[in-house]
Amino acid sequence: MTRIFFRDDDVGDLTEPLERFVSLFLERELPVNYQVVPEFLTDAGVNFIVEKQRSNSNLIRLNQHGLKHSQLLKGKHSWSEFAGGRPYEDQLRDIQTGRQILEERFGSSFDGSIFTPPQHKYDRNTLKALKATGFETLSASYYPNTKNETIYRVGKLLGFSSLQSRGISRHGETRSDCGLYELSVSVFADDGSHRVEKLEALLEQVSNARSRVNDVGVMLHHPAWVTEKDFDFLNRFLDQLQQMEDVSFHSMNDLVPKS
Repeated sequence: MTRIFFRDDDVGDLTEPLERFVSLFLERELPVNYQVVPEFLTDAGVNFIVEKQRSNSNLIRLNQHGLKHSQLLKGKHSWSEFAGGRPYEDQLRDIQTGRQILEERFGSSFDGSIFTPPQHKYDRNTLKALKATGFETLSASYYPNTKNETIYRVGKLLGFSSLQSRGISRHGETRSDCGLYELSVSVFADDGSHRVEKLEALLEQVSNARSRVNDVGVMLHHPAWVTEKDFDFLNRFLDQLQQMEDVSFHSMNDLVPKS
């Protein structure tokens, strides 16, 4: 049995794509973990997502996605936040600041157990800071191909947490380097701004991931789904997933082993 979960990144402001995205998954009764960027939040965004979450708590989970989803690296803007060898104290401060914002703005609607680092970039200091702040689960990326799986195996044997801020994934395991459980995405429906163009290519990603891992995470960014054509594509993709045999759908929280 393949267990599928959906993760939607970059939640903040209230936009038409966010409204349509949330409504679509609620109509289909499919759970989604929404990764919220604290400094992207607006009052309208907070009011909308909290209202939806409180009446659909089993289908909407609100987690933390960095603090501001950007930084300067060598004087240049980067959409990452924890790459570049930032000191532990700096990372800890930003992670704690983001968590405090979400606790204050979301109250009991905030799920502080899961953290997604922007661009899936992190190092040992990031992991230590997440553990110190009270997070239990890391969600990043797992690329299900021979090259990356070899890198993951060798990296784990050598005790590496990352290579040049690119994580050495331990998807489906409790990480020995920090004690966090890792539940990462392995199907990429968009790149943050543009969706996959062909349905067959996206379904091939799903098939490949299913052949390698039991828990298959689908990453989406609602800002990439804008037009009627986009949402028609998304509906057809979800139709295909829901018609598959030996597939079940879960929130990320349901897939984290209970201690």
